[in-house]
Amino acid sequence: MAKITRMRQGQLSSHYVTKTDEDDNMTRYGPYHIWQSWRDEKQKDGSTKVRKQSVRVSGNINEIQEEVDAYRKFKELAKEFMDVTEEITLSVESKE
Repeated sequence: MAKITRMRQGQLSSHYVTKTDEDDNMTRYGPYHIWQSWRDEKQKDGSTKVRKQSVRVSGNINEIQEEVDAYRKFKELAKEFMDVTEEITLSVESKE
């Protein structure tokens, strides 16, 4: 976990646009890279609202993908840490 220095939630996807001109010639444009993120936000009334964000990105797409992958890895490691910690806690309690 300590090695992860940059991360971002969401996913990165590539989209293409196909347009047909008046002579029925098709031209494909792209890729256009979209980073999508969403968060659950607690409302004052106790309900949950999902906030979604979509941003067209340019620049270093590989860096953005690495950040998305790092977030997924962080979540996996955090879950593993929770599972192991709980297992240790339960084994200590059973010995008392």
